[in-house]
Amino acid sequence: MTPGNKNDSEPYLERIEYMRAELDLPIQTAGADSAYGTSMIYRAMEDMGIRLHTPGATGVATYKVAFRREDFQYDEERDRFICPAGNDLTLRSLERENCNICRTYRADRKDCRVCPMLNRCVSDSHRSRTIRVNIFEKSVKRQRETDGTPTHKRIINLRQIWCEGSFAAQKWGHNLKRLFRRGLEAAEDHCLLSATA
Repeated sequence: MTPGNKNDSEPYLERIEYMRAELDLPIQTAGADSAYGTSMIYRAMEDMGIRLHTPGATGVATYKVAFRREDFQYDEERDRFICPAGNDLTLRSLERENCNICRTYRADRKDCRVCPMLNRCVSDSHRSRTIRVNIFEKSVKRQRETDGTPTHKRIINLRQIWCEGSFAAQKWGHNLKRLFRRGLEAAEDHCLLSATA
């Protein structure tokens, strides 16, 4: 059991490790909610040799500017991006948020200020162009290669039936919408009794 204020994805890898080590389950494939489709989880699952299937993105990316990341050329030798006007976006920081770690590349403000393509490249709320690159991007792409295949669809459908169906029954029939006793131990008792029933 984990506290309610903890993100669902945080204990996920611990549970996978527990099932592999303590229950001796040879897990090769897993299906999970889209909340578990973070780059760090994809990378860790890949390292364990497990194919993770999560629902695909439902929304289409919205851009406030014309130039997308694909319009910027990456110079691997100098670890920088080059904008369509020929200016450099250099590595400025490493940012971590929940289960993602990104390298942040930023253009110099003075270059952007005099650029004739400024309106097509930088939104009104920013002073220079920024590109964020997830350090586990390649792992995510490899894990998502099977999206849309019959296997992927079957696993997502089974998860919908086994997990979401059980959760709905427990919330509706076993009063798991809210607990009347406080504490992790009381919550665990309530959930175990519901699962037993």
